[in-house]
Amino acid sequence: HMVLQREKNIHIFGEGKDDTEVEVTLIHKNGNSMKAKSKAMDGKWLAILPPQKAAADVEVVVKGVEDNKIIKKTFTDVVIGEVWLAGGQSNMEFELQNCTGGKEALKNDENCNVRFYYTPQSAYKNKAFYEAEEASSWQTFDEEQAKKWSAVGYFFAKKLSQDLDGVTVGVIGCNWGGTSA
Repeated sequence: HMVLQREKNIHIFGEGKDDTEVEVTLIHKNGNSMKAKSKAMDGKWLAILPPQKAAADVEVVVKGVEDNKIIKKTFTDVVIGEVWLAGGQSNMEFELQNCTGGKEALKNDENCNVRFYYTPQSAYKNKAFYEAEEASSWQTFDEEQAKKWSAVGYFFAKKLSQDLDGVTVGVIGCNWGGTSA
């Protein structure tokens, strides 16, 4: 359910053995596609696709060959839209379910074109951090998931999406009460 920033170069990156060749294909629902290639160096690779207009139902396919084995990962329900960071402390962390108008929004805002990604709250990059990061993902709006989203981030994204004629807005929640921003 990831959101990629519209009208900017799209950076897709990962890890692999040095000299592994990687091909990234972005496929639009109308069948148009584009590719970018990369090669892993120092254990990392980066493929850059050209800027795209807002679009829904995009698929991203990452393919490579490592140790004579084809590795392929497909990401579906990808959108190209707006991506914003909701950073801060408790004011930004305050959940939608607890704010004025939040319960009504949770019941009535089914088709709001807002998605959320929360960065794991961990003070140290240890095993638990990497496990939480691996388990995290973009979320689409539904009453159960959205209740824990940042209220400020959500209402901002909903309004921006409306002002942009329905362009999907993705919010990256990087907020944690009691920490430095």
